[in-house]
Amino acid sequence: MEDRRNARLDALAGHAAYSSGVTGAIVGVAGLTIRVAAAAIEDADLIARIAARHRVEVEGHSADIRFVVDRTPGLWRDESAEPRVSVHGSDAVVEHRDFAARIPREGVGTVAIGARRMLSVENLVRVVVALRLVRAGGLLLHAAGAIVQGGAVVLFGPSGSGKTTMAGLARGFPVLGDDIVATRRHGDDWWAYSTPFGGIAGRRRRSRSARIVALNRLSHGQSFQFCDLSLANATAALVRSTILPVAWESDRQRALDLCGDLARAFSPGDFHTPIDRRAWKWLCDRSVESRRIAIS
Repeated sequence: MEDRRNARLDALAGHAAYSSGVTGAIVGVAGLTIRVAAAAIEDADLIARIAARHRVEVEGHSADIRFVVDRTPGLWRDESAEPRVSVHGSDAVVEHRDFAARIPREGVGTVAIGARRMLSVENLVRVVVALRLVRAGGLLLHAAGAIVQGGAVVLFGPSGSGKTTMAGLARGFPVLGDDIVATRRHGDDWWAYSTPFGGIAGRRRRSRSARIVALNRLSHGQSFQFCDLSLANATAALVRSTILPVAWESDRQRALDLCGDLARAFSPGDFHTPIDRRAWKWLCDRSVESRRIAIS
């Protein structure tokens, strides 16, 4: 496995010079615009598919990526789940089972190689979005989300907590995500956004957003029950659910501060729920009532 990891970094070094690529699309997530371009015309379909429902037509972009497909036999056969990151001055080098990339600190001119599969492109774009979003006052969360009565209800938590199940129960409500939801602060409000991440379902999901009205940690339960969390515990829970695989120290501190701000804004608690689609409305109604009491 170590030999394959080193081989991926050697292959990346062979594509160190950035060029804009032959064809691409601009992907919009939470107000960010990421231009992704394939190095070869025969691989342009990978970019088109990741951008299908989140493609935007704008002048300029927040970051850009040149993606080179590497067809070396066996190079991408690796079950290691976690990326390995090293920072070299103004660049971060990321080696992942699906791709290897050199990401400049300012986000302009990312060069990456990877297998010819959708997950390679998706995981790469997710890494760049997570980094840029923190600097724009937002967080990429492991969460499910839906728009209920015009407001976004966001349920974050680890794998196995029921996010995908809850998203599947949100029939009749516009779904923001079943695994990854973007959040971003605008003035005094926080907004939640859909993303193209999370496999086929994510790529097919429409781009949509709404102001957050409820944010809680999800867990299984026999009945609807809400348990308060201290500010420190809520912040720690959000930190554990935040996606930030590549970061300089200043970015990590910024992400920690944002988790604290988000926890103060919504006082997240533990939401225990059975498999019941009424959970979304129950949370929304509870949030509305809590805000009404606070105002009065």
